[in-house]
Amino acid sequence: MNLTGSIRVFDAARKAKTPVVYASSAAVYGDNAEMPLCERSVLRPLTAYGADKLGSELHARVASMVHGVPTTGMRFFNVFGPRQDPKSPYSGVISIFVDKIMDSEPLTIFGDGEQTRDFIYVGDVVRHLRAAMQKTSTTPEVFNVCRGEALSVNQLATTLMSLTGTQVGVATYLHAAVISALLSAARHKQQGSWGLSLRRR
Repeated sequence: MNLTGSIRVFDAARKAKTPVVYASSAAVYGDNAEMPLCERSVLRPLTAYGADKLGSELHARVASMVHGVPTTGMRFFNVFGPRQDPKSPYSGVISIFVDKIMDSEPLTIFGDGEQTRDFIYVGDVVRHLRAAMQKTSTTPEVFNVCRGEALSVNQLATTLMSLTGTQVGVATYLHAAVISALLSAARHKQQGSWGLSLRRR
């Protein structure tokens, strides 16, 4: 649905002569040891979702370069915020950890917990999306939507327990395969972050 839906949107935009700002994902980077990851980093998606998002980026490029549809892609990474359903298979680790802590249940960490993530607040993502709508062009652009700050899963667990005032156990699975990620916000800063701050407000 990700890829098919994107193709339909680009085709409709071509007919309506309207720009498109679309959601991509840091999943396009996949297994990449380069840190921090920038927009020019090698793309090695490891999941069908990541492959679909990369396919969407390529179709956006065709829509722009061949059909003149202005496009801007936004590679989201670890978005968190209110009303995120911790039971959803697409839910992020923050909502899952908070739900477990509030229910006094132990947390599950795969690997040694030192793998890092780059978290961004949903309100900042919305501001970036709205600003990007004013900056689309037929030279297709893709941006990392991130803070450019690494936080380990262990640090996250400790911080959330401190903020909630609740201590729970932690179960670790040391032999699980894990990947760290830290995105670069350099291109946002180069563009003046479209007048936006990457800090949570």
